[in-house]
Amino acid sequence: MAAKKRRRNEDIIAVDRLSDLPDEVLGHILSFLPTKKAVQTSVLSKRWKGVFSLATGLEFNCCHDATAFINFVDRVLSLHKVSIRRFKLNVSIRRSKLNFRSMDQSDVSCVDAWIASALSLRAQELDLELRYQMDDMTQHKLLNSCTMTVLKLGYNYDHAILKVPMSVCLSSLRVLHLHRIIFPDVNSTSRFFLGCSSLTDLTLSSCEWMDGQVYSVSCPKLRNLTIYDQGYHNYTKNPTIELDLPGAQQLDLELRYQMDDMMQHKLLNLCTMTVLKLKCYYDAILKVPMSVCLSSLRVLHLQRIIFPDVNSTSRFFLGCSSLTDLTLSSCEWMDCQVYSVSCAKLRNLTIDDPGYHDYAKTPTIVLDLPGAQQLDLELGYQMDDMMQHKLLNLCTMTVLKLKYYYDHAILKVPMSVCLSSLRVLHLQGIIFPDVNSTSRFFLGCSSLADLTLSSCEWMDGQVYSVSCAKLRNLTIDDPGYHNYTKTPTIELDLPVVVYFKCCSIPQQLFHIKNLDVIHTAELRFSSSCDKADLCFIRLMRQLSNVKVLRLFGDSLTVLSRIKLSKLPTTFVNLTRLEVGSSYGENRKGWRRLPKLIARSPLLETLVFKEGLEACYSDLVVFLDDQREPISKNHITIQVDGYWGRKKEYKLMKLFLRSDAFNLKQLVVNDGRYRRYRTV
Repeated sequence: MAAKKRRRNEDIIAVDRLSDLPDEVLGHILSFLPTKKAVQTSVLSKRWKGVFSLATGLEFNCCHDATAFINFVDRVLSLHKVSIRRFKLNVSIRRSKLNFRSMDQSDVSCVDAWIASALSLRAQELDLELRYQMDDMTQHKLLNSCTMTVLKLGYNYDHAILKVPMSVCLSSLRVLHLHRIIFPDVNSTSRFFLGCSSLTDLTLSSCEWMDGQVYSVSCPKLRNLTIYDQGYHNYTKNPTIELDLPGAQQLDLELRYQMDDMMQHKLLNLCTMTVLKLKCYYDAILKVPMSVCLSSLRVLHLQRIIFPDVNSTSRFFLGCSSLTDLTLSSCEWMDCQVYSVSCAKLRNLTIDDPGYHDYAKTPTIVLDLPGAQQLDLELGYQMDDMMQHKLLNLCTMTVLKLKYYYDHAILKVPMSVCLSSLRVLHLQGIIFPDVNSTSRFFLGCSSLADLTLSSCEWMDGQVYSVSCAKLRNLTIDDPGYHNYTKTPTIELDLPVVVYFKCCSIPQQLFHIKNLDVIHTAELRFSSSCDKADLCFIRLMRQLSNVKVLRLFGDSLTVLSRIKLSKLPTTFVNLTRLEVGSSYGENRKGWRRLPKLIARSPLLETLVFKEGLEACYSDLVVFLDDQREPISKNHITIQVDGYWGRKKEYKLMKLFLRSDAFNLKQLVVNDGRYRRYRTV
């Protein structure tokens, strides 16, 4: 049999089909490799010698040896035979020895020569990251390249002046990204943008303008504009940038200064705009003109914006008649005012307000969102009763995430709750005031499938009943900072729940009924709490039918303190066990792991999520002493985060030699290379 197989292998003739491809195809393939790798293919065979010169993409990143790098780029460009589509040059790495500030002028000018060579090869996409100012002639050539469609020009350290020639011809340019560029005067800047007649995507990052000047930027075909201004300029008077963008669709503005009134007026009357993201590093007032026309606006993100009065705010949101996605982050409202925000077509609302404002009296925001589907609210203050009443009767809402930053907030439940479409509910920092209102609230969430309760409070000694007939996922995260005189009890009736996660030690007594169909459970305990043992026992008894069990944090330490007689005698359905533990005190928890495996007759996979060092001491002793398999099933052991240390290597050898785990295969996730290997 072996001889026949050997003869069959000898009859196979290796055919190099890749080398038979035409030169143009091979050049196209090499374009997807870094140029250094593409050049190295020349040593494969005579067929590949010089094929790299047909690549349509060139990428050069400066190395540690300046002389070698300069010679390499010079040679590649001199041998190149065809026009190129993409040219990328990065000579801005700080740790490189290619430091142009310390090199003589002849070496510095070579970069200008490289850019000129790329332009002579009719490059369409240029990506340049430089450390020095280009000379005037190179800039003149760069700004008169009619074939160029993409230009990304950035200086990573010092700013560089854009020296615009009298004539600019960038008629094919579609995408322009500028970083740390100084626009020296109004006329040259206007001339530059007028020369970019086909521009559709513009990004200006950390660019500088002259003091007090009024710049005019006209781009009739522009669709996307991004301005990122870190604001580290020492302007005596802020410059003004007038944007004439009649067809703009997406604007992403991050500014450190207040926009002037004229610019705001134009911005709030761009009928073609579909996305507006306006972020101010310091609070800026939204000055709303008498007419607002943002009829095409779908997505609006505002950060650190001050809404000055009720009328202008109402006028602003009424002008956004097609708005579907709204985000308000750290925005301010005026004291004691009642604001009305009406967005008939809004689907997604996100409010992130940490509550750093010194309100004499908290303002009221009345949200009229009849079609809202997803609400993500992070607040630093209690919502008023009217707002809560509307919120708990949004029949269209499918996702609600309500988080309070500091003090807990009382959930004031109206007599009628209609959240019939709600699928996902995340609550943090909520106080459930009494049994009846809590039951009424959860009964109103008749379609709830995913529930997260984080740092919530319940009343002393009360017995709460929570019934969610369709709930599939439950997460409880309770750090246990409550001072209960008598522990409350929460009875959860969850007949179809398949995923359960418990973080920290809940100080409430959770009684979960009907866990017969549970699939996955994750326990992430902290051993510092006195009630950890009791809570762990109670939950493990309720999870006797689980199929996937994850024990993280200090769960194994808690397990080591518990008498085995208090745990279920058998985990009848458990097929996958994942364990992980931090270091230090928690090493001792691993000695109970074999006992847990012995009680799982159907176990197929054992996963060590955080490597093997923490469990080394306990498992080495066990594997040395154990002669008989602890499980009749053949088990696959998976190790995540293997780093090749001595203890890990020794323990893996013991896994392979010992019969204790009845090993089927050993799968190792090498943490150094982030890939799995099967032994």
